[in-house]
Amino acid sequence: MFKKYLSKQSGFTLLEVLATLVISSILIGITYGVLTTTVTFNENTTSHINLRQEANIIITQLRQKHQDDEGINSEDLLSLIPDDTQLTQFELRNGGVTWSLSDNGTSINCDLCETDPNETLYIAFTIEDKVHSYDFEVNTAIEKIASYEPPEADPEDPDPPENDFFDYISDPNRNVFVYGSQFSFSGNQVNGPNATMVIQGNLSGSQLNGGAFNNVSNIYIGGIVDIDGGSAGLGSRTQPGNIYVNNNLSLWRGSRNIYGDVYVNGNFRLKDANIFGNVYVNGDVELGWTPTLSPNSTIYYTGTLTHPDDYRQSILDKVIRVSDVPSFEMPDFPIPSLREDEWYVTKGYDQTVRPSGMKVFGGNISIQSYTSSSGQFISSFTNAIVVSTGDINISGGSLQMTGVLFAPNGKVTFNGQSFEGLVIARDGFHVTSGGSTVTFRNITDYISTPEDFPLQ
Repeated sequence: MFKKYLSKQSGFTLLEVLATLVISSILIGITYGVLTTTVTFNENTTSHINLRQEANIIITQLRQKHQDDEGINSEDLLSLIPDDTQLTQFELRNGGVTWSLSDNGTSINCDLCETDPNETLYIAFTIEDKVHSYDFEVNTAIEKIASYEPPEADPEDPDPPENDFFDYISDPNRNVFVYGSQFSFSGNQVNGPNATMVIQGNLSGSQLNGGAFNNVSNIYIGGIVDIDGGSAGLGSRTQPGNIYVNNNLSLWRGSRNIYGDVYVNGNFRLKDANIFGNVYVNGDVELGWTPTLSPNSTIYYTGTLTHPDDYRQSILDKVIRVSDVPSFEMPDFPIPSLREDEWYVTKGYDQTVRPSGMKVFGGNISIQSYTSSSGQFISSFTNAIVVSTGDINISGGSLQMTGVLFAPNGKVTFNGQSFEGLVIARDGFHVTSGGSTVTFRNITDYISTPEDFPLQ
C-alpha cells in the first residue's frame, strides 16, 4: 500500500527547478539593470538641472554687478559664489586683465581686482557635482554698460506754442486727431500716419479690439498701459514715430506689432510682442518667454532686469542697462471751454442735421442715419462740425461721416461704418462698432483760422 501511494505523487524535477532559478536570475538582473539605469539617469538629470540653475544665478548676479556704475571687485566675486558650489576652474577676463580662482577657492588671483564696467566681461567656469561625477561648463560674455547717446531727434514735443490749443492740434508736425482722457476701439482700423493721438488716462487691452491696429505715428498715453491678450498693435508701420507712456507699460500675451521708438516713464513688462524700434525705460524691465526684437532694436533701461532661467542670450544681449534715458513731457494743454452761446449763433450753428456742411451746437447731441421727407435714406454726412455741451453719439450701421467732433465736457461715441476727421473730447473717443474705420484729417481741412475755432 505504501509503494502504491508513492507512485501516485507528482513533483518538480531537478531540471525544472534549475530552469526556474536561471529564468528568475535573468529577470531579476534585467529589472535591477533597468532600475539602476533609471535611477542613474534621474540623478544625472537632476544634477544637470541643479548645476545649470547655480550657473544661471552666478551669471545673473555678475551681470547686475558688472553693469552698475562701479563694476565688480574681488570681494563681490567671492560673495557671488555659493559656499557649497564646487568650481573646478574659473576664469574672468575684462579690459585685458585675467582673474582666476585660487586652488582652494577662497581667494582671487588677479593683477587688478576690479572690473571696468565700460569693457565687456568674459567668463568661463565649470561647476562640478562630486557626488554624481557630473559637471556643467559655462563660457559667456556680459556686455559693458552702455554709453548712451541720445537720438538725433529730440523725443520731447517740438517747440509747443504758448497756451494756444488750436495751433497745437493744427500744427502739421503733430496733426493731432484724438485728444482726451480715454480711447476705446472695437473697430477694424485706425489710420493716422504722421498723426498724433493724446490719451491722458490709462489704456488697457479691454479697450482695444483683438484685431484692431492703431496705425498712428505718434501716441501719448498719460496713464498705465496694460495690454494682455489679443493682437492690437501700436504705431505706424509705414511712418513709424514715437510712443510715449508716462507710467508703466505691459505688453504681455498677444503677438502684437509695436512700431516706432517707445519711451516709458515707469516699468516695462514684455512677453509676446514684436518690437520694431528702440525702447527707453526709466525703470525696471521684466521679460517673458517669447518676445521678438528686430535686428535694429535695443531695450535701454535704468533699473533692474528680471527674466526666466535659461533665457535666450540673443535677447539679453539687446537689453542694456544705462545710467539714464531720454525724458519727455506729456502734452498738458487743457481742453478749452466753450464760447458764449451767441458766438455759435453768429457763426451759423443750429441744431439741424444735414447731409453736408452741417454746423450743430447743443446739449447731448445724437446723429443717426435717417430717411428724408423725400424718402431718401441718408447715411453719409460730410464736412460736419459738431459741438456739444455734453456728449456726442453718432450711430448707424452704414453711417459714414467726415468732420470735427467737440465734446469738451463729455465723450464722443461712434457706432458706424467710417469716420474721417478729428475728435476733441474730455472723456474720450469710443468706437463701439466692430467694422469701423477711423482716419485722420487735419483740423484745417474744416476750420482754417483760430477765429472760427469753436472753443475759447
